[in-house]
Amino acid sequence: MNPWENPLSRSPLTRAFAVTIGAAAAMAILAGCTASPDGGVGNPGTKAKPTASASATPDVQKVSGDLEAQDSKLKDSLGEYTPVKLRDDSDALKIPESLVDLSEGGSYSKAKAVEAAQWVARFAGSDVIDGVGLDTGEPGWNDWKQGRADRFISTYAKDAILGPLVEGDAAGQRSLVVLATPSNGRFPQMVRDGGPRLTGGTVEVTGVKTVVPEDVTGIVVTGKTTASYRVLSSKAKELMKSISPKNTDEIMEPYYPEMYSKKIVPFELTDEWSYSVYMEEGEWKIYNYYTKWDSDFKHDSKAGNSSKPETD
Repeated sequence: MNPWENPLSRSPLTRAFAVTIGAAAAMAILAGCTASPDGGVGNPGTKAKPTASASATPDVQKVSGDLEAQDSKLKDSLGEYTPVKLRDDSDALKIPESLVDLSEGGSYSKAKAVEAAQWVARFAGSDVIDGVGLDTGEPGWNDWKQGRADRFISTYAKDAILGPLVEGDAAGQRSLVVLATPSNGRFPQMVRDGGPRLTGGTVEVTGVKTVVPEDVTGIVVTGKTTASYRVLSSKAKELMKSISPKNTDEIMEPYYPEMYSKKIVPFELTDEWSYSVYMEEGEWKIYNYYTKWDSDFKHDSKAGNSSKPETD
């Protein structure tokens, strides 16, 4: 996966997007400062536009994998839910220095590169996998920009990453924190019942490498996340039928049996990513990223192509 690669055109269930800043802006980057121990990520949701409940979540649904539920709820335009974050004991944070490649030089030590990778892992385990705008479209994306972007995005990359949505590629431009799904990036509306919007997820860091474009040191952290989201079966059917009139109940039921046997159906996602970061005023910040993902409702792959619903 090349973090400097141009955007790719893929099928609706497999999309990719990349963005970077220009060389002139990159030359203004300063490296070699220090960051806070947690990389400045903090707890997801504390600065987002949706309001947080003051009380802790009682009897919250357990989240599996590398994630855990936070102690408070968020309320957005669709209802109330409990956000998740990366567990402090997650293997995603146990990054061996042997994984770090400093062959291109630069001013960072292996220990500092590991710190950057841990910062990215926490970002992936909160704002990427369970961002405030995940299923609320452009309003949610704007909420994230206004409430969260300053702590993550480089000053020099804001125009490229946070600029106006490009017509026809809204899903790609939002892919930093709002992942694409069937039919041009529409994310299915997830359950709002006070509990987490997902049942589990994983975060894995697969590579850490320094890059020195224009004599400026950056760190490219690559990895992968998986997630299983909770979607009402009625909303899942509604989305699939809106994609194509050919997606009738007769066509969909053999392929998506859980849509017709359970109230809540899993929406499963795998996302490969690469985030390029550097130190800006003592904090890690993102100045470039690449992401590629596959997503679909849980389905019966043995149903046969003849009964497979349309997704475009």
